[in-house]
Amino acid sequence: MIKQDIYVEVQLEQIKNVDFDSEEAIYEFVKEILPGKLQAWKAANLKQAAVILIKHEFNQENLQIEDAYKVRDTKILRLEEGIKSLEKEVEALEALDMQKKEIYRRRALITEINALRREQHKLIHWFFEKEREFNSYVLHKEKKEWSSFLFGTRKFLIVLLGTPPELAAAGMHVEGRDSLLKSSLINLDKRLKSSGSYEIEAEVEDEQELKAAERFSCRFVEINPKAIRPPCTVSITFNDQTDNHEDFGFDVIERNVAQFKIGLAATVIRKLKYSFEDNYFIAKDDEDDPDQVKENLFFMLDLHLPRNIDEFHPHFYDPWKNFTQRLGLFLGLKLSSDPFKAIFIGVSFALSKDINLVGGIFFHEEIRPSTVEVKWYDWDYAMKLLNREYGAKVFWGLSFSPSLIPRLLGITL
Repeated sequence: MIKQDIYVEVQLEQIKNVDFDSEEAIYEFVKEILPGKLQAWKAANLKQAAVILIKHEFNQENLQIEDAYKVRDTKILRLEEGIKSLEKEVEALEALDMQKKEIYRRRALITEINALRREQHKLIHWFFEKEREFNSYVLHKEKKEWSSFLFGTRKFLIVLLGTPPELAAAGMHVEGRDSLLKSSLINLDKRLKSSGSYEIEAEVEDEQELKAAERFSCRFVEINPKAIRPPCTVSITFNDQTDNHEDFGFDVIERNVAQFKIGLAATVIRKLKYSFEDNYFIAKDDEDDPDQVKENLFFMLDLHLPRNIDEFHPHFYDPWKNFTQRLGLFLGLKLSSDPFKAIFIGVSFALSKDINLVGGIFFHEEIRPSTVEVKWYDWDYAMKLLNREYGAKVFWGLSFSPSLIPRLLGITL
């Protein structure tokens, strides 16, 4: 699910003066080393996108110790000269018809050569053996300001700065979580099942030729936006030769715009009286009590402006706070075996995270005053024969998050 996976070489001079405490400086550094295939990121100026930079724990002090590097380089050269001198002595011994004494001397020389090579290898990788930790940075612009808050972000560019073997071994995956919309639907029907996580896999190029400590490799991984389905966590794991690993996790917050809820509506409807006289079933207005309040349970899809549901905590006693965020539109159907007997359309207002005040128009099938002839008394049969029409009434009521219902009733589903 990786869109692009690119390696570039970065010189020590390119990073030693970067202020890694400044988002602007880090971003300018990333733009400077961006490979040609990723120039679109520079042109877009990171709008609604995120760059994650993970690098070795180096800083300005240990990157600018040029004298130490010179001493190290001198030691490496002297070791190389010593190794070549010993190798010539071994070649001279191998050219002879070696006796027991020469054979022992050859073995001792080879042991000494191997020890010098190990010391040389340590010096070459001195910087990286010294510093094993990694740091991470998130570059993301929200309303022209840098922020590590990833709210509905789908475009990710991961920049790994270090040595090639470790970069190639870095693993990545995205761990998905159920969205609020899906969770509310699952709570409506416990028979629905949810899925957990999904992996991002890629063919990793084996880049091993960069050996000197003054030279670094940078790996750019552009993740396919389709692989990021908020809410989720983008995870990156670094492993080393001792099987130690460091994990980095970056949460992508859901930009929630919809939620299923259960509503309780109250509406004033016409009250009828029913009677059976001389093989006629009669429905007529109740003149003594012409109106009645009828309550209806319905399920609804509530639509609203994007919310960070983890930080959305409205209070009924402070209705003007985040007023527009609390408003929504909804469409609902009757909670029964025949849901289309009633259709609810209206406006919702969040009194709390789980409870909304709702109101609007209620379209429902209504029995009209009428008389039908029946040959025998059967209430259910006679009710089906009465004249009906769809009527529209104003209603008001409350709606609840499905997960709140069991808590209100004190039961466990």
